[in-house]
Amino acid sequence: MTDATNHLVDGYYATWGAGDFDGLAALLADDFEFRGALDSADGPAAFIALIQRNAPAFDGARFVEVRRVVDGDRAVSLYRFELGGASVPMAEAFEVRGGRIARVDLYFDPARFALPGAPSGGRDPESAMPTAPPVGG
Repeated sequence: MTDATNHLVDGYYATWGAGDFDGLAALLADDFEFRGALDSADGPAAFIALIQRNAPAFDGARFVEVRRVVDGDRAVSLYRFELGGASVPMAEAFEVRGGRIARVDLYFDPARFALPGAPSGGRDPESAMPTAPPVGG
């Protein structure tokens, strides 16, 4: 299952990054769940709407020091997300079930995006963070 999980996670990043939302939806289980520090979504359609809504806010973002650990039907991508002056460590955990991605949990400290003098830390609290590119990308 490790190779299949790795392949699905690669596909997740590739389709998301290419804006291929139909391809991304095909990789997600019907009961897919996303949970992040600032947002959540239940179901593929809700998740894709979340990505489409938030993606413009992350123009110019970079993902560095990308690593992935895969164990059976679970995978974790570790990376640093850089945007403006912020460099934020993140972890994105995947759960695969029935040959599709069933859950993604995105972990990071939203306070790391704080901008001096901004009342909400310089971020819209309703916005979710984007996901990382594939390992080596």
